[in-house]
Amino acid sequence: MSNEELSVRINNGDFAIWLTTEYLKGYRCQCQYVAYLAEDITIEEHDYSRSVLASSKEYKELQRKYIKGKFLLKKLQEALGQLPEAERTILQKRYIDRETTPWSEVAETIGYHEKTCYRLRDKALSSVAEILF
Repeated sequence: MSNEELSVRINNGDFAIWLTTEYLKGYRCQCQYVAYLAEDITIEEHDYSRSVLASSKEYKELQRKYIKGKFLLKKLQEALGQLPEAERTILQKRYIDRETTPWSEVAETIGYHEKTCYRLRDKALSSVAEILF
């Protein structure tokens, strides 16, 4: 492998980790977004006849966004479900929970030293990124 190929691979890996982190940070909002889309689709279905719905660009766009959002949530849930409990807890407390838990509290919760938690976080992010991308 050339230095250029290795550089591209590392940069792509870094981007995948960054994007995974952003997806995890937005997890709760994504759940709400998908729920709102489902509600909007239901309202659209009640307000219009089926023939109108079939040709409605807005309705089709709502469905597309809903399917895409549900797919992302499903992939994140599957990826998180495959992690060991300690790694899953770290990602939950650092990225998904409403309030970001300080590292000292995360370490205390799972019974590891903070430095070990950093290493487990990196491993967990890599694992989730691998599954997502």
